[in-house]
Amino acid sequence: MSVYSLSVFLALNVVLSGISYAELNTQQVDKMTPPTVSPYIVAGKPAQNGEVPWQVYLVAGNFTCGGAVISREYILTAAHCVDSNHKDGKVEAIEPSRIRVYAGFTYRGAVNFNNSGYQVSEAHIYTDYKEANLRGDLALLKLSTSLPESVKPIRLLPPSKQVELDSEFKSGKTKNLFVSGWGKTGTDLQNDGHLYRTHLTGIPDYQCSWMDHDYPGYAHICASDPRRATGTCSGDSGGPLVWQDPSHTADADRGYRVVGIVSFGSAEGCGLTYREDVFTQVSSYFNWIDKTIEGGYQSTESRFTVDIFDPDEMDYPSTPLSVQSEPQNQSAGAIQWVLFVLIGLFGLQRRRSFKLPS
Repeated sequence: MSVYSLSVFLALNVVLSGISYAELNTQQVDKMTPPTVSPYIVAGKPAQNGEVPWQVYLVAGNFTCGGAVISREYILTAAHCVDSNHKDGKVEAIEPSRIRVYAGFTYRGAVNFNNSGYQVSEAHIYTDYKEANLRGDLALLKLSTSLPESVKPIRLLPPSKQVELDSEFKSGKTKNLFVSGWGKTGTDLQNDGHLYRTHLTGIPDYQCSWMDHDYPGYAHICASDPRRATGTCSGDSGGPLVWQDPSHTADADRGYRVVGIVSFGSAEGCGLTYREDVFTQVSSYFNWIDKTIEGGYQSTESRFTVDIFDPDEMDYPSTPLSVQSEPQNQSAGAIQWVLFVLIGLFGLQRRRSFKLPS
């Protein structure tokens, strides 16, 4: 069954029976074991060693996600990746002892998931995170030990720079965002275990099909590629969305800034040319990050050797354009309610189930 078909089935059950969809994702495992399937970015390219040194692979309970290294001791990820999803709807982080962070690799097949990984001592979910619509979908993880020098922190975009980023989105510049992850290659497709990456175009809030009172522009960033079916999918949740600050391209870190965290996409499927992927806008939560980190957030300049925005690196194979399905002959109210539930479900689909091997 496809993710879309499964989401429709679950959504209808939620609507008809009143069962919280969060309840459907609370299976537990007793020990850290690797998933039986690997996840990745839709229509992307495999990342080379050292190309994305800020990317981590996160195992939280029986789900897997991505994350961004923002210091030697802290990882930024999505709230829904580490939300334990209690039946009463209360938001509470999974016990830190059940979370592991893996870093410094691009191929999952080379990782021993039973004997490696970094322990987490603290897990913090944004204080006003809204599970229903994934507003404030952000979490901080504090590691028990510092990461090695080979794993490099990436800077966050400060609030003062958000206006510049928004202006660039309005200018029409394309492929100005970089996203990576071990998520699925398509709605119904798996991968080969490699970290994949792709480039997306930032979409102004007024052009984004998601933006309304439930999904305000200050909380989210929309991105897509209208000419190519690419984007994020199940397993990419929590991963970093990166922009290059044009005023700092000559710096050691090439001006790379985390501007978003993978949050959710359309329940219709992954990598759609007519539907944007949605990311938590980091700058809007900068103060919370600063207050939550022990001693405050310290911007660290790393040295990045790979130019991820080199035009040659943006040369991807073409893909067919997505075809939007005709709407069913149903009342608008019923459609809106089912879609609202589907959005929540697909946000959870962006974190991947962590299954015990058979």
